[in-house]
Amino acid sequence: MGLASAALHSRVVVLALSITLGRGDLAGQDRVIQGEPRVGTSKRGLYYSISGRGEPLVLIHGFQTDHREWDEVAAVLGTTRQIIRYDLRGHGRSASAVDAFYPHEDLAGLLEELGVRNADIVGLSAGSNVALELALERAELVRRLVMVSPGIPEIRVNAPREWMRPIGDAVRAGDAKRAAALWWESPMMAGTRARGAAGERYHEVVLDNARIWTQNAAAQQRPAPSPADRLRGLRHPLLIVVGGADVTGSQQQADSILARQPNATRVIVRDAGHMVSTERPAELAGEIDRFLRASRPEEKQSSSFADARGTDTANVLPAPTRAVPIGRITYHWIDSSRAESFAPDSGRRREVLVDVWYPATGAGGRERASYLPNLSLLRSVFDEQGMTRRFAPAYAVMQSGRLRTHTFAGPPAQCPRGGCPVLIFSHGGGVERAFYTAQYEELVANGFVVAAVAHSYLTHAVVFPDGRVVRLAPRDTGVSTPGLPRWRRQAAASWAASIRNTDVAAADIRFVVSQLTRYTEIPDLGAPFARQLDLDRLGALGHSMGGLAAARACQIDRRIKACLNQDGVAANLPLRRDERGRTLQQPFMYFGRVEPVPTPWPDSLLALHEMTRAEEDSILRLRPLQQDSILAMIPSGAWRLRLTAGIATHMSFSDEPLLAAADDSVRRASALRVLALVNRYTVAFFDLTLRGNHSTTLDRRVRPDSGLVSIQRFAPGASR
Repeated sequence: MGLASAALHSRVVVLALSITLGRGDLAGQDRVIQGEPRVGTSKRGLYYSISGRGEPLVLIHGFQTDHREWDEVAAVLGTTRQIIRYDLRGHGRSASAVDAFYPHEDLAGLLEELGVRNADIVGLSAGSNVALELALERAELVRRLVMVSPGIPEIRVNAPREWMRPIGDAVRAGDAKRAAALWWESPMMAGTRARGAAGERYHEVVLDNARIWTQNAAAQQRPAPSPADRLRGLRHPLLIVVGGADVTGSQQQADSILARQPNATRVIVRDAGHMVSTERPAELAGEIDRFLRASRPEEKQSSSFADARGTDTANVLPAPTRAVPIGRITYHWIDSSRAESFAPDSGRRREVLVDVWYPATGAGGRERASYLPNLSLLRSVFDEQGMTRRFAPAYAVMQSGRLRTHTFAGPPAQCPRGGCPVLIFSHGGGVERAFYTAQYEELVANGFVVAAVAHSYLTHAVVFPDGRVVRLAPRDTGVSTPGLPRWRRQAAASWAASIRNTDVAAADIRFVVSQLTRYTEIPDLGAPFARQLDLDRLGALGHSMGGLAAARACQIDRRIKACLNQDGVAANLPLRRDERGRTLQQPFMYFGRVEPVPTPWPDSLLALHEMTRAEEDSILRLRPLQQDSILAMIPSGAWRLRLTAGIATHMSFSDEPLLAAADDSVRRASALRVLALVNRYTVAFFDLTLRGNHSTTLDRRVRPDSGLVSIQRFAPGASR
């Protein structure tokens, strides 16, 4: 139905400023899911398609697409659920928008016609508005709600809209086909176009829906009061999914929704734009499936998982970006092949504690895992003053009730067929292993199993199950270098300590790999992750001393396929050459910081350290060149990432700055920003090297955070 120019212009403005489009990866027709889909047209003129068996799940498409937008997502979810898709009024094969109507009433009428008492509802962009309106107006019809790339008109965002102008011109000229073609070329569809042939299939869907620009804009009604004003009253489990590279304002929308719905869950799909359904269909399907499995209203685990997920603003620890139940179990392992080198007279063999973090089936009625593992045992050994002193700043925040994990103690693991890739994490020297919990949980939320090692004698306190306390070993290595200048003696002692500590920690890492192999291969050992670890995709990482230890373990153990060092250097080197002068064979990343250019020492300090000005000049000149040289020698190639000067400290790779800033909103925001960068690029590196994913943040030429993180790629070299 044609409209006057003013009405068309009104439609453009409403759509451009209020509703963000949903785009789809279409196959041109319904994909077969467990047999041919059942199709029909409702009494209100809505075309629908039903496929699959199980609990009903409704998928609502976005603007200028139709039900085919969900083809790839439905193919995954339809194996265990009944999928109901339909074309919104004015889209696809549904009736045109002529007279006044409410989109949520269209959907309610369809469900009633189909005999569906209630269903899980998923909507993308404009479709998410319909889903939200249904949940607010007809709550009894909705079990759980998923809003993908939300765009609630009443929530204003600051996003560029210049690209809408030529579309508006085409609409005012009465050229709907031109408007649709421009929409396909717009930033909204950039991620879909980037998929090449897979994305090109959706080109047809967008063009097929050109008639939406000729619909009666005044026909579509909005409930009053507005859904934005009623969000606080929403009582359904809510998942919000946004693309990390979305430029339409959906992330700001998500922030606003979470402020009104603090118990909602937010998932950020890295590198995806607005059209998550067509850019990352398998990933989106996985997130929806995990959310629905974890938030079953009839199961006791639902509320506890929702509580643990973290929308609780009182919790200092940020929630992972994906809705994945997480489990943790702690092991005390003894390596009978090694004597305890830090206590040679004790007669003991080397002992470690290991926390294994893993994707779980759900809470399963289990207790929330404490931030400090074995908390009750620690309290039996240390008094309150000792706990506060030894585990600051975490313990004080824990005591205030504001530090809680999003993890449960020992539920069954849930990895995909083929198993989860595994990462071994090594803590910094003298740092409590729990201080990396945000990293562990984010890695698990991205599908990795993480084994966090407590290196006895290399952290300030390890308490074994029998109550023995092992404290940090003295730094003295017994290295004697008489006759050398003071600065050389200090350098020799520091280097010797680094070698001693990293060699011990690297051996611990290798021992843990062997133990994990036993525990996953022998179900009788009772591990919750038995038969679920993919140790052919094994990586190692660590912070500070732990980063050097991870590099050393990679160097001597080919079972480890990739290695990442977070801000760990000795003599400014993130790894050392082995006894034959070689680096390592596996892909390697050094993730550090840009530090201020060191200023020359005054003559008084040079004299104190028995160093000449020429020696100092030589050190300052050669230090950066030596790091470049060793990274360039790695045969599989290397990356060096550096956080911009001034935004991070050495401990920014841990939870410590976040915990210390618990009562300072400005410092907390800064700590969260840096921790998000650390998590994003850590996940990207292992996605690339262990999963073969070549569309990570590391592979993008244009990055929104390029001003915060620099990336330098060292092409594969020749180790010698």
